[in-house]
Amino acid sequence: MANVIVDFEEQNGKIKPFVPARTDLKFTVSSSADGPYWVECMVEAPKALSLAPRGELDKARMMIGIVGKGEKLSKEVRLFASSTTYPEVYNIKLTFLVYDREATVAERLEYTREIECGDADAKVL
Repeated sequence: MANVIVDFEEQNGKIKPFVPARTDLKFTVSSSADGPYWVECMVEAPKALSLAPRGELDKARMMIGIVGKGEKLSKEVRLFASSTTYPEVYNIKLTFLVYDREATVAERLEYTREIECGDADAKVL
């Protein structure tokens, strides 16, 4: 069985509502087991945010790479707000799939991260 660990870095603040803005969700994948393991991540964002700078993209798959024992790989997911993004706390779902040498899923790790957009207590008229 794989023993892959995902650590998330603290975010650099809030994303601004009602304007084009960007924030990065950074994470590090490491392994403490003999490998190697191929890791990829499926990302799901709410409709109010996008994974693309222009246009709407709410689901994507990221290839993280091959991680062996004692190795670490760092990546980031970029999230974009638009003029239709309201002040709210949005949940981003990240599902990490860890594949072994036989290309079978050895481990599935699911995380939910919050992205705060503007002032969550603000009211829109």
